[in-house]
Amino acid sequence: MTEPSNTAIVSLSYPLKRGTTSLDTITLRKPRVADLRGLALSEVMQLKTDAVAVLLTRISEPQLTRHEVDSLDILDFGTLAGEVIGFFLSPEAMDSLTT
Repeated sequence: MTEPSNTAIVSLSYPLKRGTTSLDTITLRKPRVADLRGLALSEVMQLKTDAVAVLLTRISEPQLTRHEVDSLDILDFGTLAGEVIGFFLSPEAMDSLTT
């Protein structure tokens, strides 16, 4: 059985610019209940763009702004969203997806 991870590191295919810095790697941490306040869990699980975008601003390191999330390439947004969903799956569900 795969052990659940509390973090996910995502390499961006299209790095974000923050001033003179290029953000090419984003670390996501497993959301806590407080991170979900004001969001409908069903919308996060359905990968509704607004819900996932708000959650990403709360669980990313470096912490992304909403403008930065909105500026992500769709490929990178999809990768980050997939990692978010992975935090909500049990180890058994993860195993069934990878085997």
